[in-house]
Amino acid sequence: MLFSFVITKTITILSLVPLVTGGLVILALAFYLYLKHELPKTKIIYWPAGGYGALLLMQLIIYTYAQYIAWLENPVSRYLLPPYQSLDYFAGYIWFHYGLPLAVNLAAAVVWWGILIILKRRSQGLWLDNSEAALGFLTAWLVGWPNILMYWAIMFSLMVLRLAVANIKKQVDFRLAVTWPMIIATLVSLALGGWLLQSVGLDVLKVVG
Repeated sequence: MLFSFVITKTITILSLVPLVTGGLVILALAFYLYLKHELPKTKIIYWPAGGYGALLLMQLIIYTYAQYIAWLENPVSRYLLPPYQSLDYFAGYIWFHYGLPLAVNLAAAVVWWGILIILKRRSQGLWLDNSEAALGFLTAWLVGWPNILMYWAIMFSLMVLRLAVANIKKQVDFRLAVTWPMIIATLVSLALGGWLLQSVGLDVLKVVG
């Protein structure tokens, strides 16, 4: 019982790690941008993405182990494990409940990154550069699916607002940067994304096993 309690508490804490980690990473990038007025080099932005991926992999391994132990200790669910059942059943359960949401989050981030790379190439770096494309991948991965919908809505709303202000001030020669809109949209999505999705009825799109 004590072991099961420890495992349950560990899983609860682990579920908050990506949210806290993502928020700290974005705040650090925002602080750097505020001081330097530019993003770090592209490869430096990808480093937190690699670390985040390693963190999620570790989380998946712990979830898998915790789920196996929980089933093994239960007199009913132990019959869902080998030698009573094929390991395929347990693997499918883990994939559907834990692996699939992670895969969907990564796929959404890759799609967004691909769109940004295409925009960068077509604009020859006028609309955004490699660092901003890398930031787009990192932020999209952090917010995940379907929070990325709120992320897009907030980001584009901020860009439209910036464009409106520029038109009012009759600023002709200016670059509509995506950096701050991305950062602000990420922080808002991490903090309020779930509530915003539920408010507009889009929480049904969440991938939950």
